[in-house]
Amino acid sequence: MRRPAEGVAAPPLARWDSGWYYRIAVEGYRYDSPSYQSSVGFYPLYPVLVGAIVRVFHTPIFGTGIALSLLCILGALFLIRDLSSLWDSRGDPDGTPEAILFFPTAFFFAAFYTESLFLLATAACLWGLRRGRWFVAGLGAAAAALTRLNGALTLIPIAIAAGAEASWRLRNIRARHVFACLLGVAGAAAYPAYLWRRFGSPLLYIHAKNNVLGVSQGFRPPWHLLRLVFKRGFELVTGLNMGHQIRSWLELGSLLAFSVLAVLLFRRRLIPEAGYCVASVLVFWCAGSFDAMDRYVLVLFPCFYLIGDLLRRRATAAFAYRFVGAALEALLLIRFVRGVWVG
Repeated sequence: MRRPAEGVAAPPLARWDSGWYYRIAVEGYRYDSPSYQSSVGFYPLYPVLVGAIVRVFHTPIFGTGIALSLLCILGALFLIRDLSSLWDSRGDPDGTPEAILFFPTAFFFAAFYTESLFLLATAACLWGLRRGRWFVAGLGAAAAALTRLNGALTLIPIAIAAGAEASWRLRNIRARHVFACLLGVAGAAAYPAYLWRRFGSPLLYIHAKNNVLGVSQGFRPPWHLLRLVFKRGFELVTGLNMGHQIRSWLELGSLLAFSVLAVLLFRRRLIPEAGYCVASVLVFWCAGSFDAMDRYVLVLFPCFYLIGDLLRRRATAAFAYRFVGAALEALLLIRFVRGVWVG
């Protein structure tokens, strides 16, 4: 979908999926035909929040959504900076926000997209766990699960942290642990329950995605994507894929790099964070495609902590990361504003 909404002038930071969020905010959910893409293929929290703010303050929809995205990224970076100070024995958190903001697809945080809200929700979940604020952790998990399908993966770090605090004994599980889990489960179940009640199918989100241009959202064995990785990598190295080399390198590189970074989190003994990131990466590997992977990894902020840690210790690497990241971000942003699909 190249233009966000028919007859509506969209700002530069509202392209592609922004149109569906606009329609949900304006008219709610519709499901007209299984043969066409439908608004039910997009999770509700972001457009519902935008629509609610617009109705209360009578502000422009696109401006409201972009302002919400900017507020969310500011809040997320504040929580991530505090989390990084807990993760780092030296208490130096500055590298993580920098690593996030200089990543080539970071401009999505300012767009009419869900990236900022999802990052804030997952950061709140992990921050709540580290600070012992279990209600905040559960609320963050519920918000994440209402923003994206894979937001339900935040239940994994909650379960890990609850088990660690209770020393893995069921009799030591406290009400705060159970309540946080229940909040996350409620958030994960809310949208399927709505689809079931209104349209008769709790899996309509999956079906709607599957029916668009033959795209399958079903899970596939990881080795299916591994074959594609080798094939695409060979094409890139040999120059057989000249049409979209930059995008292909970014997508392929993001998948491989963040797969390694997610596992390395275990070495830092960041077990809840590692559990969340590894589970997210496994979902990516089972998706059957790495299209837009450079955008999907953008919210795996614990992995950016490892990147930031490296940048703090290597001045040359830090300069190269900033320079290349800013250049690629500018290039992708220009293409995105012009209506070219970049993720």
